[in-house]
Amino acid sequence: MRNLKAYRTHIGKTQKEVADYLGIERSTYAKYENGSSEPTFDTLRRLSEYFNTSIDELMGFEETRPVPPTMDKAAIKAAFWGGEKDLSQEELDDMWNDVERFAAFLAEKKRQEKGHD
Repeated sequence: MRNLKAYRTHIGKTQKEVADYLGIERSTYAKYENGSSEPTFDTLRRLSEYFNTSIDELMGFEETRPVPPTMDKAAIKAAFWGGEKDLSQEELDDMWNDVERFAAFLAEKKRQEKGHD
């Protein structure tokens, strides 16, 4: 499941934290991330709820979101400025627009790379 690690690290969780949420051993969860074991459908459903995304996105079947779902304007603000800063709404909106354009650029680049395989 190629997207599990990306979603987990994006929200700053450890393998153990996700495994504890699922009620499984960390080593079992690690096998899901590295592809040596497949989770049950119920586990997939719980993972999709935990990461607030679709099962298809977790499995890598579709990539419809340019920014991971847990990324909100506050997280973007923290990423750009290292935490809370006194920014106007216009500055926040401009920052968000920049992030959306960059995400679209990366998605297009990825599509082009896949087309050349």
